[in-house]
Amino acid sequence: MPCRGLKKDLPYDLIWWIFPLAIIGARIAYVINYPEQYKTFYDIIAVWEGGLSIYGGVIGGTLGLIICCLIKKVNPIPAMDCVAPVLILGQAIGRWGNFFNAEVYGHEITNPAMQWFPMGVKINGVWHLATFFYESVLDLLGFLLLLLLVRKTKQKGLVATSYLTFYGFIRFFLEGLRDQQFIMVIPGTDIAWSKLVSIITFALGVIGLITCLIIYLVKKRKSSETPNAV
Repeated sequence: MPCRGLKKDLPYDLIWWIFPLAIIGARIAYVINYPEQYKTFYDIIAVWEGGLSIYGGVIGGTLGLIICCLIKKVNPIPAMDCVAPVLILGQAIGRWGNFFNAEVYGHEITNPAMQWFPMGVKINGVWHLATFFYESVLDLLGFLLLLLLVRKTKQKGLVATSYLTFYGFIRFFLEGLRDQQFIMVIPGTDIAWSKLVSIITFALGVIGLITCLIIYLVKKRKSSETPNAV
């Protein structure tokens, strides 16, 4: 059964826009934070050498989705609802790449009683908070929540705004657990990019949820005021 009444072939159209723009967005968001590391065009496009930002990828992918929907003359909101569970599931799986690459881990654990997995992870002989695992589990829970919403609700925008609220909330707090070397800050300041974007993401999600609630209540009121047919 098509998700949110969309055509079955829409996902095949979306992927041609979402995937490349997500990669471009993820790379740009990372490169602008470390301009001194990227001197040539080759350095900038060498994504296979590492350096991608999830938030940049989400922004780029969202742009791709909107462009595709405009071309296909499809409402982008239901499409976002359908893509959101897949997105957060991909994030849950993708976080394990941090484990295999021994990167984006948390603060050092000095208490021997806490030096065990999944509380921590051993990197180069030193125990650190396993932040990749925390987010992976939370993202998986988010996937189950969004999947339930897709199946049980018909309100357009509810799933997408739930994603923004959920991920913005967990990412804000997890960012504070990261080792300092993996925190990207706005050049010239001590403000972490991800924390700032997480606050904005969470705020947009809450506004979206409130909007969805208002629309639902208005529809329910109109429905109750409609006289029964005789």
